[in-house]
Amino acid sequence: MANPANGCSPYAHEVANKVVLVRRGSCRFVTKARMAYWANASGLIVMDDMHRGEPGFNATDGIDDNGRWEVRMHSDDSVHPSGDFPQEAHLPPSVFVSYASGRRLERLVQDMSSSQHLHDVLVALNTTAEVYQPYTEDLGILELRLSTFIDLVYTMLPFMGYAYASSFCFVLLSTFYARAVETSASYTKQYVRRSIWRRLAVVPYGGPLHHGYTCSICLDDFVLGHPVKVLPCPHAYHQDCIDRWFEKGSNACPMCKREAFS
Repeated sequence: MANPANGCSPYAHEVANKVVLVRRGSCRFVTKARMAYWANASGLIVMDDMHRGEPGFNATDGIDDNGRWEVRMHSDDSVHPSGDFPQEAHLPPSVFVSYASGRRLERLVQDMSSSQHLHDVLVALNTTAEVYQPYTEDLGILELRLSTFIDLVYTMLPFMGYAYASSFCFVLLSTFYARAVETSASYTKQYVRRSIWRRLAVVPYGGPLHHGYTCSICLDDFVLGHPVKVLPCPHAYHQDCIDRWFEKGSNACPMCKREAFS
């Protein structure tokens, strides 16, 4: 808010980089714009000095057929660089509002001042006649959150690399370990089986009454007194024949398919 309120003379307070609210009257619009320019204001809002829609006034007074305020901000002077005013081509943007809109802005500024609010009233000037709705959350907080998140990502990048490398090594070592355990179990099983069938009893062939006539692997006849191996079934085979049979990985008797050992 300007002091003086009409904005026709230099302001008594600092308004640099702010939008100034002044009342209509007492001087020309260009004079008000010059005062705002000399005070380094960012913009100028001129409010009407009377409520043209109040009872007692003509309802159509000052309103055109389209319902807009028929108020023109102009000056008889030509606005261009001159000797007295060399920077008039750079006067701040100005807009005219109704008395009611101006009063709302005045009350808003007064409420902000009385409550010691940390933020000024935000004003946006445009050519679309649209009401600007500012984002309710403070942009400073958003920038702080974004900056904090980016800093956290940059800080975690080296650790993320270590984590990825450690995870890869863990998966690789786990795979090698699983394969090693599987191979070791297979070798252990084969070793146990070999040790078992190699410890099977070797007895001399005592005749067909006890062990049959022929070896069912090589189909040769047994010779009396020749060493044979007897399985728990009990079927008898030549020692060399049954050893080669078990070396191939089989665990069953060639004849009855019963497991010779578990």
